Amino acid sequence: MTSEVCIVDLEGVAVEFTGYYGVTDGSLIIRFDFAPNDRIGVWKIQANELASGKSSSGYVRLAVRIQLETLKIAIIVIQQTRRRPVNRLQSILYCMAVLVPTVYSAEESANGKTLQLTLPSKFYAMPDVEMCIYFDNVVLTKTPDAYRFDVNCDIGQTQSRRWSVTPSTKDVGTHDLSIEVSNPGGKRLASASTRLRVVPVNAGAGREIRLLIVGDSLTHATLYANEFARLLSQPANPRWQMLGTHKPKAAAKGVAHEGYGGWTWQRFVSQYDPKPDGTHRKRSSSFVYLANGRNSTLNGI
Repeated sequence: MTSEVCIVDLEGVAVEFTGYYGVTDGSLIIRFDFAPNDRIGVWKIQANELASGKSSSGYVRLAVRIQLETLKIAIIVIQQTRRRPVNRLQSILYCMAVLVPTVYSAEESANGKTLQLTLPSKFYAMPDVEMCIYFDNVVLTKTPDAYRFDVNCDIGQTQSRRWSVTPSTKDVGTHDLSIEVSNPGGKRLASASTRLRVVPVNAGAGREIRLLIVGDSLTHATLYANEFARLLSQPANPRWQMLGTHKPKAAAKGVAHEGYGGWTWQRFVSQYDPKPDGTHRKRSSSFVYLANGRNSTLNGI
């Protein structure tokens, strides 16, 4: 029997291991990893039994950030009762999360450390395509929700976790943007500035580009890589090629990357397995090779 399993993060985005699975002897076990940068909160897991149309859902709470290179903390089990005909099968979803917590201390401002806020010198957007700055991506802190982020720009709007803009053609040009971070008491802790360049929709026409995408489970899920491919395939865009050895089942035509659930930068620059089994769990990094047939070494990109 075939069941569809949907694993959805707290943003409502389907993540790695979402897909269709064959069920043997009425049960299915799926093992998946939370990446170190996955958002804490409630994740939803839903099972849909295709023969009967029945579905069931459960939830798992990622309650603390864990300082581990690889997180193997959730097991999903789908059990299907055989007491009734196939068209009345019920899917019962059990979720179990086992966490090894590392509780982080108080905020940087409380222990005398300087809060690090990082922005690029410039970034780009184009008309009719949303561009966002997520605050937890630009500030080096383990508890971004404890801070207040004020964004100053002549376009876009600030939301609780991000700044967002969907430019129009009249916004083509350069826009100054600054972010100021304060503690709950209103004390300013850090500020930084950048420039947003909104380019015309045909800015890349006639060019050729190659993309190498490296990441963890968010990349493995291939959702945003597929979206890149969709946008780049529209008229007036450059001819494109994605580099990489990993082409999951969810990958659209031409989509490839180096994205594996639970992988860290340290693993990408050091992982070498002399006996890979063909899966992303037991394999060498695509950037690490044997030097002189003996010692693994990082190959220059």
